[in-house]
Amino acid sequence: MDRREFFKAVGAGGLGLAAAPVLGHVTAPPALAAGELGFFLSNQSRARTPDGGDHRMGVFGSGWVSGSQVWGSGIFQHSNNADPLPRPVLAGGTWAARRLVNWSNAGSWGAFTAGILELEVELGRQVPSSAAIPARLKIVCNLGAVPISTGQHEGFVLSIPGTPFVEGGAAGPFVPLEPEVPGTTVFLTPATLGTFDYAWEQDFQRVHGRIPTIEDRVDRAWSLEFQARTGRAPTDADWLARWRQWH
Repeated sequence: MDRREFFKAVGAGGLGLAAAPVLGHVTAPPALAAGELGFFLSNQSRARTPDGGDHRMGVFGSGWVSGSQVWGSGIFQHSNNADPLPRPVLAGGTWAARRLVNWSNAGSWGAFTAGILELEVELGRQVPSSAAIPARLKIVCNLGAVPISTGQHEGFVLSIPGTPFVEGGAAGPFVPLEPEVPGTTVFLTPATLGTFDYAWEQDFQRVHGRIPTIEDRVDRAWSLEFQARTGRAPTDADWLARWRQWH
């Protein structure tokens, strides 16, 4: 299934997150020095399977960290790979950053930075019903081309209090796939964000006649990281392999 199919909020029913009640917003961010950073993610994580399933959480999104402030948003989708095709969507909707918890910089290489970003977020669930659900999102990015490693698997960890998908819960949090999938999370340095992003946005609008969306930015960030890691631009086969990871 391609990215646009992933964005469709269809299906009903579910475990944990799908049954969570409407909850309040997370508190405002405290003072925490973190510098400036742009981040993008397009990834899938997996939770343990107490019900005999194979629960996956896909998260797309992007954002910006400046000092103690964080802005970020995207979409999420929860499914069970053990379900027969076509698999129903157990839960899906949008997410938004609410508070910066911590940023740990492991080192930079040109336009890219390796590190670990921890956020409190709110899941704006739309399927199977509306709910605002606080969660904790940890994004990990390694730079294999250098290499610079955080010591953790690239990807994201999503913990959702009040559901089985939390530390100590029946399923535990959603954690990165093993072996890890490189290039699915990207941190960009401030100098990079201040130069080529503006030029790229102008060119994108000229070619497509619209402003770039979050998923357009995620696609671009992935292609840049791919080129830095492999020394070549992604082919159609590379893009197809990327989208197939969501099966």
